[in-house]
Amino acid sequence: MTEPRGETITFDIAASDEHAELELPRALVAALADETDSTPDVVADIVQFDCTRRAYEMDGDEMAEAEAIEHDALALFEDHFGVAFESLIDPEE
Repeated sequence: MTEPRGETITFDIAASDEHAELELPRALVAALADETDSTPDVVADIVQFDCTRRAYEMDGDEMAEAEAIEHDALALFEDHFGVAFESLIDPEE
């Protein structure tokens, strides 16, 4: 297994009684941040964006709830970032 060369940072993710850890290169998180972002905010933004992207790209044939999941993910994205997801991926909207 390949070991990281640089310093890493571990994030604890908790949901109800479940727990997971996420380890990322500290330099990556710093590179993605701006001067107002805390380290956890950077990771939260990335998770919010990627989960919304995945919901947006869901195939409605794969699961009956895909449309409802997409709707909720888009609403939560807009609440989190203050901008519609569609406006970021299709600037003409």
